[in-house]
Amino acid sequence: MILLKIYKQPLLSIDCEYKKIIESFARRDGILAICLYIAIVVIIYFGIRFLHLAPLARGIADIAISAMMIIVTFILLYMQKQKLHTLGIAKRNCLKSSVVGLVIGTSLFLFVRIVSPGALFPSEILSLSFVYFALYHFILIGFTEELIFRGFIQTRLYGIIKSDNWAIFITGFLFVALHVIADRFFIAFVPGFEMARYSVFNIVLTFIAHIGLNALYRKYNSLLGPVILHGLANISSMQF
Repeated sequence: MILLKIYKQPLLSIDCEYKKIIESFARRDGILAICLYIAIVVIIYFGIRFLHLAPLARGIADIAISAMMIIVTFILLYMQKQKLHTLGIAKRNCLKSSVVGLVIGTSLFLFVRIVSPGALFPSEILSLSFVYFALYHFILIGFTEELIFRGFIQTRLYGIIKSDNWAIFITGFLFVALHVIADRFFIAFVPGFEMARYSVFNIVLTFIAHIGLNALYRKYNSLLGPVILHGLANISSMQF
């Protein structure tokens, strides 16, 4: 029944609560969104610079970096005396958002793994490495990035950027830029870092991902769907 209700809704519709939220933000909120972005860059820089000095510290560093970014986000939320639902954290529409995120994410996961040369076999799904990387990409990456970009920065930018298209484009640019910046920091400070440098293809793909994740967030004003989709999209291309 819930799938039928979701199917009948326009794909690119905007939740009425989401619309009220973005219309309520002022210039100060937009400035704080930019300040948060700068703070995130600084946190990533020092986190990678000082915490990734040894391979064994990698997990601790990832947790510390994500925790700091989340804490700063909630501090700014508290400073503005704003509620959690302005970040997409609410019961309303959470089930619908989760179902859509799960359906799209699972379809993407299965498609990529089937056509990929290093396809994921059923036995590997139960492996500890898969469970670890799944938790890593759903919680440390998916939740953190969705909270910051779709929940905070994207919405607050409407306080200074009234054009819907420009707000989405600029947030997408910041989203892509942060991935490129983090990649540069890893290469500069982490010995033996072997991740491929960001190519034009990866940049375009990351921007398209932002558009899709933002559309899902706007449709339900819920972080759950985007977090699930983000996590599944990330692990779909992982090799085991």
